[in-house]
Amino acid sequence: MRVLTDVVAVDREFDYEVPAAWRRDGRATRLVEGTMVRVTLHNRRVGGWVTAVDPTGESRQLLPLAKLVGTGPPAEVLDLAGWAATRWAGRRGTFYGTAARPRVVEALPRPGVSPAPQAGSAGVDSAGLWEEAFESAVSVVRIPPAGDRGPLLAAALRRGDVLLVVPQVA
Repeated sequence: MRVLTDVVAVDREFDYEVPAAWRRDGRATRLVEGTMVRVTLHNRRVGGWVTAVDPTGESRQLLPLAKLVGTGPPAEVLDLAGWAATRWAGRRGTFYGTAARPRVVEALPRPGVSPAPQAGSAGVDSAGLWEEAFESAVSVVRIPPAGDRGPLLAAALRRGDVLLVVPQVA
């Protein structure tokens, strides 16, 4: 792995080895460009971003990555941040830090949502639909524009904080 550290005085990349425990079928799992990691640099643990997953170069003894922190900016955003750093004579690490999420996100939900039945459709139990919507990590419930959102909101409030998005013409 090639890593750019967040150390202010160092704006270069270093190569690190992926620990064997992080590998599955010979490949590093969850490590993609932009992943935030912690590495050892001059006997000190520092943060950084993976900039290349399989860098080509000479074979030598490498230090292992110290810790997998979480997801970081996607590769496209890293490219944009690198361009901005060059354009405005800044450090890539500063731009990468700005592009990173303010809190650690260990993993993102899997993309794609299976189509859900619409509330108010014939043969659909609305009360059961609300409870079923909260059983999975990601769900989509479509309610007709004139439909009652109250039961869905009540079911959501029973589980904690809620953000209800309602599109309107206004």
